[in-house]
Amino acid sequence: MAKQTNKDSIRYAQVEARQAAALQILRKNPAMSAAAIARELGLHDETVKQWYDRDTHGFKQKWHDTLKESFSRLEGLAIQCMADLIVDGNFQAAKYVLDNKGYAAPKEVKADVNLAAQVVFIDDLEDENEEEVCQESD
Repeated sequence: MAKQTNKDSIRYAQVEARQAAALQILRKNPAMSAAAIARELGLHDETVKQWYDRDTHGFKQKWHDTLKESFSRLEGLAIQCMADLIVDGNFQAAKYVLDNKGYAAPKEVKADVNLAAQVVFIDDLEDENEEEVCQESD
């Protein structure tokens, strides 16, 4: 029974080492497929995908963490690229940055307009003026 446990721990360590190698390849090539990674490691095309699907030794979370790490590293490059585009006079790049910093024009303007108008007829004004004149001459 002890021999079986020893074999299991050796196998576990081998799988862990292969998974670490697969994740290292993924870190360098985030767009690489699981099958291509498996081939580079000399494994069957389905091996890395099976580790992911079966979540062997927590591989699925390690895979996602590796991709997040790779994506985070790209943030600085993306910012530098935008800065270079703006320096070169790219209006769309400048607009994108300014829009996302809160300088965007409002997409919709809401206004409550209450227009009240008073209509006065000229004949009514003339009648009022005549009455005033008549009252003054009395």
